[in-house]
Amino acid sequence: MAVDWIMRQTTEIHNLGLQLKPWSQLNDLDFADDIALVSHNHQQMQRKTTHMANTAAKIGLNVSKDKTKVMRINNTVDDGIVLDGDYLEEVESFTYLGVL
Repeated sequence: MAVDWIMRQTTEIHNLGLQLKPWSQLNDLDFADDIALVSHNHQQMQRKTTHMANTAAKIGLNVSKDKTKVMRINNTVDDGIVLDGDYLEEVESFTYLGVL
């Protein structure tokens, strides 16, 4: 599946996830039809987002800027995440498949 390949390329090339243990890192969460990229800081998330979009473009896919959201947790950096020159919308919460 193309999305699986894109995520493997995004997370394996860049070591930009959350370090859980010395040998274990969380890079993304896969949901039914959504993917949540996870990074330790703003710079890592920007690099990961840009790389994911570039990887998708190589096989003719586009990341929807309207559907892509940013959620910060314990982050004091005010800079937004940019995709193709536009800032992505920031949200305070994430609802999985309409479950509250």
